[in-house]
Amino acid sequence: MVAFSSFGEPLLLRDAVQRLFEDSFVRPSSGDGNGANRPGSQAGTLPIDLNGSTDHFIIRTMLPGVKPEDVDITCQESTITIRATVTPVEQGEDVTPLVRELGVGTFARTIRLPDPIDADRVETTLVDGILTLTLPKAEWSKPKKIAVGSAGAPKQSAMRATVNAH
Repeated sequence: MVAFSSFGEPLLLRDAVQRLFEDSFVRPSSGDGNGANRPGSQAGTLPIDLNGSTDHFIIRTMLPGVKPEDVDITCQESTITIRATVTPVEQGEDVTPLVRELGVGTFARTIRLPDPIDADRVETTLVDGILTLTLPKAEWSKPKKIAVGSAGAPKQSAMRATVNAH
């Protein structure tokens, strides 16, 4: 099967994969195909940066022109969902739009983290259009060191084991 560009030229496999990646993950999705997300269309995807350490994760995404009250963040165990609504800028009655490339509508992203987080300690900031979430890992999910006892003296750990006798 051969893929073709919008000009009818055959695409190399590398170019077709790059185009698929960009259309799926980089650009906001749209019902009209021009890259702008219209109200009522499918939600666009927010690009993110995700960093992690032994104690927490940090997620950053760009939300230029979005007010804090237009951002909705939910979390459940290790899943975070960020949803933002971008409203169109009013142009006035005598202005005719010639090019519309700025996305409007709802943009969302759900991220599954490798470890559960402590939702009660999440910190957020929205400064200069950049949303930063600091997500502390849940204490119960962090690795714990367990000491090993010698043959004559068993070592107790803070962890308890439950044994069901049948």
